[in-house]
Amino acid sequence: MKRLFLSLFVLATTFSAIAQSEAKYRKIDSLLNHFSRNDKFMGVISIREKGKPVFDKAYGYADVEAKVKATPDTKYKIGSVTKMFTSAMIFQLVDEKKLKLDMKLSDFY
Repeated sequence: MKRLFLSLFVLATTFSAIAQSEAKYRKIDSLLNHFSRNDKFMGVISIREKGKPVFDKAYGYADVEAKVKATPDTKYKIGSVTKMFTSAMIFQLVDEKKLKLDMKLSDFY
């Protein structure tokens, strides 16, 4: 009797966790679809848990002028946009005293 109850409990919690996980990804998909429809987002989202892909979807176009839809394998050029994010992260690490501005990259390699 205890084994049956324990088995049912494990089964119920597993299905509950899977359903919650799927609902989470549906919410993400809904939000990104909304942004994509309103020309506020274009790109590929890939979420992995424990090294396995759990959500992988493309939004918008790979080529806007030619109206070529994006796929999860679409490669984008990131240009100079990343410099701003990299500098912000560096200054956050400096504020947290985890990094100094006069440190060299050779200290890490």
